[in-house]
Amino acid sequence: MSLYNDPQWINDSQIYQNDILKFSVDAFRFQPTWQQALLFENSEVMGSRISVKYGWGCNDSMIEAYAVIALHNLLFRKDSATIIMTPSDNNSHAVIYSVIEQFIKRLGLNKLSYLSKYITKNQKMFSIKKYEYFTYIKIIKDTSSVGPISIAGILNHNYLFIAFDAERIEDEWLSVGLSNMAQPENRCIFSQRMDTDILKTGQFYQFTNQENWKHFTFSSAEDPNHVWSEQDQFAMKIGLKPCVIDGEYYKASSFYTYSVNLENALTTLKNQSQFDTKEYVLSIQAIDQQRSVIG
Repeated sequence: MSLYNDPQWINDSQIYQNDILKFSVDAFRFQPTWQQALLFENSEVMGSRISVKYGWGCNDSMIEAYAVIALHNLLFRKDSATIIMTPSDNNSHAVIYSVIEQFIKRLGLNKLSYLSKYITKNQKMFSIKKYEYFTYIKIIKDTSSVGPISIAGILNHNYLFIAFDAERIEDEWLSVGLSNMAQPENRCIFSQRMDTDILKTGQFYQFTNQENWKHFTFSSAEDPNHVWSEQDQFAMKIGLKPCVIDGEYYKASSFYTYSVNLENALTTLKNQSQFDTKEYVLSIQAIDQQRSVIG
């Protein structure tokens, strides 16, 4: 029996097809944050185009949300193809794959456990058994010997294109991914963590600054799943909250320039053989591979 002929799926599709939030709770016992729920609500709308800027601490929540949205498209939208595009300069490709795997394991333990037997996978994709070439999730880096043509010509009615860390993805890949959106049901989500400057000349801005796009900014300060590190707490104390937490580009802040100049000055003083008796350098520390001045 195939998934689409399973009587339980036929009944459940009426319940879950347009309700990602309910799907996330019943399938995985997943309790989404209000930000994830907002993304679910807007991404289930046919033809939606969404852009999300988010603070550093929201990264894990964004990946979880993408995993749920992609699995919902796989399991409750017929003729679905999900492409999750990631940049080649980090390991987000592997992290997203791993999180989807974890959700599938949770699926086998909950109310919709029967669905897990219909999912198959290999190193590159997740798909529905007997429909491997037609209904799938592919997680793709912007590197390929074939090039962007490898994602061209997708004609599925329920095509979903997700660009994770979009500003770092080569624009040819983004252009081809969007060019597949020929059906009115097709959807896309572009997101960008704000450790990269989003300029009006940049591709994230150019692709998403259109009238039919919805725009969201997510703050880690409002994410209950965010675990506050020492670096976060220090940033809050010295006035970097808008940069580190709230989805603003930290290098654009005047405080960033000040802190870099201060660190350079203190480093120079520390390297001198004589110190002025009124000047003190307590420490210059590396926290989580990022240099910070503690004074």
